[in-house]
Amino acid sequence: MAGWDDWAPADELTAEAIRPSFEAEEVYVAIRLWRIAGFASYYRPDNFLHSLFVRTRGRGVGSALLAHISGLSEAPLTLKCSEPNTAALAFYDRKGWTEIDRGVTGSLAWRRLRAPA
Repeated sequence: MAGWDDWAPADELTAEAIRPSFEAEEVYVAIRLWRIAGFASYYRPDNFLHSLFVRTRGRGVGSALLAHISGLSEAPLTLKCSEPNTAALAFYDRKGWTEIDRGVTGSLAWRRLRAPA
């Protein structure tokens, strides 16, 4: 995952650190020019978008993954986004997501967002 973010400690986004959460989730991978361009994990029972990562912003990969998962969901999606991830918060704001909760886990502040209905 190195190089895919600019807001989180590198040790929190390693494959080993995030793999356990994927065991109960559906994972979708976007391929562009024969490389992984992004991925998203989705926990269907709660309509929860657990993670959405893209290699390079501004190419529509995040929007495509989000549209795909939104199409699978039976209700508006929710997610938690770390406050330091300002680019992601701006992305979801542009997509019409609204904040429904805030909190702190450990030392990391987060916001819970809901997709437009």
